[in-house]
Amino acid sequence: METSAAAILLAPMLLEIMTQVDVPPIHFGIIMVVNLVIGMVTPPLGICLFAGSALSGVKFEDIVRQIWPFIIIDVVVLGLITFIPAKTFMFQRFKK
Repeated sequence: METSAAAILLAPMLLEIMTQVDVPPIHFGIIMVVNLVIGMVTPPLGICLFAGSALSGVKFEDIVRQIWPFIIIDVVVLGLITFIPAKTFMFQRFKK
């Protein structure tokens, strides 16, 4: 699914579920955006990969072969963002 369509369709439904399990809306938004960004750089629908290939002149297969370490790092960061409680983020500063 295309990124903007996924955000428009899934955000309202998933936000209700996330608020029921006490996840702050800002934390959910960050999780969703990072997920969608990872989707934009992973094959087979990696829109950013196709654009990078066209702009740089490098073959698509070569880019895909070289991007896997970065995707692994992105998934690890997504896991940290998702499973570290929101209380440890900057949101704590704004609560009184």
